[in-house]
Amino acid sequence: DGSGREWRSGGWGYLLDDVGSSFYLGRQALVAVTRACDGRRPRTRLTEAVIRALGVADPNELMRWVYHPTLNRSGIASLAPVVAELAEADDEAREIIRTGCEELAHLVATVAGRLELGDAPRVVFVGGLVESSRLVWEELERRVRCRVPGARIARALAPPVVGAALLAFEQAGIGMDAEALASQVRAGGNTE
Repeated sequence: DGSGREWRSGGWGYLLDDVGSSFYLGRQALVAVTRACDGRRPRTRLTEAVIRALGVADPNELMRWVYHPTLNRSGIASLAPVVAELAEADDEAREIIRTGCEELAHLVATVAGRLELGDAPRVVFVGGLVESSRLVWEELERRVRCRVPGARIARALAPPVVGAALLAFEQAGIGMDAEALASQVRAGGNTE
């Protein structure tokens, strides 16, 4: 908040609690595919899309792919755009997006409440998926507004790495004009 108080909600990592993240969405896609293959869930377009995205021959190879010792978590996270792309036409994909956005909105509401941010806290959505998918942005915005009705939702002025650099400069005692730096980055200008 404006006085320097901080509160974190979520972001505990992919094993403990990283709801709404790309890894979460990708993992939920894999769960939906395996359950659809078992007949426990309805058929889903995610099955073919996930198989194609991962380059496996059929759903039976998913278990070997997921539990392979060299699995890179980013492989699972890379399925998030597949989920977002199919969400307009596939009920399972749409439900994964809804659930992820609801979880993220809950995180926002928790922080706003803990820090007593008032009726109109500023909420900035950051991340490749929320920035590239209209459906994800709209779903997240709708769910945040349900939980924090006065929220002022905005796009980030610059990529998160710029914020990290500004914090590093601040900790080093170097003054930096955040607006000017963000403007330069957006314009693709030289920030040296």
